[in-house]
Amino acid sequence: MVVAVLVNAAAIAFVMVPSLILGLGAITSNPIGPGSLISVAHPVIGTVAWLIGAHLSWTWGLKPATVECFKRKRLMKPVTYLWILAAARATR
Repeated sequence: MVVAVLVNAAAIAFVMVPSLILGLGAITSNPIGPGSLISVAHPVIGTVAWLIGAHLSWTWGLKPATVECFKRKRLMKPVTYLWILAAARATR
């Protein structure tokens, strides 16, 4: 999971953030259009999912005992759903 979070961080830094910056003009020219709303919703949802995933990876990495893992298991489904929602928004 740590590797996935790190690879995702690299993709965010080198692909997604520059793409968002290049698209800011289109977003501000029609802020209530569907493309603009998706372009804003995707990074917000994706950031929340990435931050929770990074937190879980960091916590589990520091405490490798399975008890710590199971304590935070309830966060895994919401993170998965957020990731799927962000991915679905990116494909539209």
